[in-house]
Amino acid sequence: MEPMKKATRDSSRGAPDASEQPAASSQVVPLRPERRKLSRSWETPPAPAPPPHLDDYQAIVGPPVIEELRFLARELQGKTVKMVNSTAVGGGVAEMLNRLVPLLSELEVTTHWDVITGGNDFFEVTKAFHNALHGSDYELTRQAQEIFLMYNEQNRQRMQFQKMWL
Repeated sequence: MEPMKKATRDSSRGAPDASEQPAASSQVVPLRPERRKLSRSWETPPAPAPPPHLDDYQAIVGPPVIEELRFLARELQGKTVKMVNSTAVGGGVAEMLNRLVPLLSELEVTTHWDVITGGNDFFEVTKAFHNALHGSDYELTRQAQEIFLMYNEQNRQRMQFQKMWL
């Protein structure tokens, strides 16, 4: 195999001088092309969206609605709203609370968001309740009731409800 010569640039064209390029037969072609390195963005979730502000909604609902919300929120000052659901991410409720909690904070309504915990048995029972509310047949067994009440008591103690909660 003929040794490769270093390609130089033809200053008039900006391209390597053809006389200094190796012959096509002497070029090494890899059997497998080198794989492009993937970005590592899949390892890190995207940054959360910035919290919303009431004024962001003004073009949609109009200034009178925003002012009414500010007026109504005055009645809640000094009280605390506790939001409770089964997940902090994913699902419709979590998506709504991610937007609602900052808006309530902007209205100076103290708001806490707690997520219930439980074993698979608990979430199987709550899923059956959910399906029953949407029309599926369901018969509450004594065992399911005990599972539901046991985990709810554990969550109640952990969440520390107080008199001023709404």
